[in-house]
Amino acid sequence: MPSPPNIVLIVTDDLGYADLGCQGAKQFETPHLDRMAKEGTRYTDFHVTSAQCTPSRASILTGLYPQRLGLEGVLLPGDKHGLTPGQPSLAPLLKASGYHTALMGKWHLGHHPGHLPNDHGFDAFFGIPYSHDMAPLSLFRDRDAVAPDPDPAMLTQQITDESIQWIKQADDTPFMLCLWYPAPHVPLVASTAFRGSSSLGAYGDVVQELDHHIGRIMKTLSDSGCDENTLVLFTSDNGPFQPHGRPDPDYGGSARPLRGAKSNEYEGGLRVPCLLRWPGRVPANKVSDVFWSALDLMPTLAALAGTELLEPVDGFDCRDLWSGESTCTPYEYFYYYHYGRLDGVRSGRWKLMCERRNQHDFHFHYHGAYARPEEARRMHGPAEAVSIGESLFDLESDRGERRNVGDQHPLVRQRLRDLLAKARDDLGDNREGIPLRRRTPDPVGGPR
Repeated sequence: MPSPPNIVLIVTDDLGYADLGCQGAKQFETPHLDRMAKEGTRYTDFHVTSAQCTPSRASILTGLYPQRLGLEGVLLPGDKHGLTPGQPSLAPLLKASGYHTALMGKWHLGHHPGHLPNDHGFDAFFGIPYSHDMAPLSLFRDRDAVAPDPDPAMLTQQITDESIQWIKQADDTPFMLCLWYPAPHVPLVASTAFRGSSSLGAYGDVVQELDHHIGRIMKTLSDSGCDENTLVLFTSDNGPFQPHGRPDPDYGGSARPLRGAKSNEYEGGLRVPCLLRWPGRVPANKVSDVFWSALDLMPTLAALAGTELLEPVDGFDCRDLWSGESTCTPYEYFYYYHYGRLDGVRSGRWKLMCERRNQHDFHFHYHGAYARPEEARRMHGPAEAVSIGESLFDLESDRGERRNVGDQHPLVRQRLRDLLAKARDDLGDNREGIPLRRRTPDPVGGPR
């Protein structure tokens, strides 16, 4: 039986679907990530569970929709809660199988005692407790704040340096490194060596710097002799930040050809880049359009580590999909939520959206946490009422979600309406005053 793999789980913050060279970026270069795509599999239909940082990250670690965890929205510096102590999650499961574990970068799942990474199975933590545009901010080492007001321009390099030292200290014990970069979240600021390095402006500079340091991580794995048995997965916690409803190099990236961005449930907010590299175990130079999600990371990685789940989860064991043995999605349906409000459901090629909200409602909750609230208000502008009602999209022929085909497919529309009713019964929907539930998932292992 092969030994369990080392795991490097790289998550960027607010990187858009089109923001890698291998995904179509033209005004900046990502050679190291493009090489990772050629040496592994690139997934074009990978989704996170939320277009916000906290709930998305909670699902990565737990395999659960964030509604089950009480983490429907973004945590702010004044919040006292976080990922519940004792909640079954990825790091404790891997530790039980003998792994060394570390989280380097941005946590954003609670910063008070009982909620930090070391309280959730990570042997080491170096990074920031939440986004670097929030205040007050400190750099943490394990449970201790060691440096106030860290320079955001240096965070990518500092986090990479710390990660490299941690990898070099690894012995024959398998390890899991969660490398969760704070970039390219605003404010966009690259280090001196990368400022002006791209033709796109600040955003391109920051992404090129990310790519450079990820290349350093890959070289370290190779130099350390553990490359062949290390699974590296790269993705983003949600889509690009677009405060004006369009790509702006001063603030965020692009999700073209998808519609939407961070803070909404169109494809651009939830469909993100995903690269998977594991020499000899994951097909090389392959592009897959099979739908799967961040809910599947925890159960799949736990299975690869040889550990059993303590409780049912919403995600699936995708080992056969990763190895190329399967080309079928494990999902019968997938739900779209925003701050506890049910906004839609997907089933196969079909996606039903039932969104009615203010375009910038998330950002108005967020203003009080900014280090410069007046800048936040200027960036986001006035809230605009958006009422799109109910729309059925055929993602196979219209992944830009431009054509409502509900009238042409009434039976499909009704089937997805029935799935929405099932979600309201299971997870709740605060649009209609239904309290959010924290029920145990279906014991077969999630939605089917």
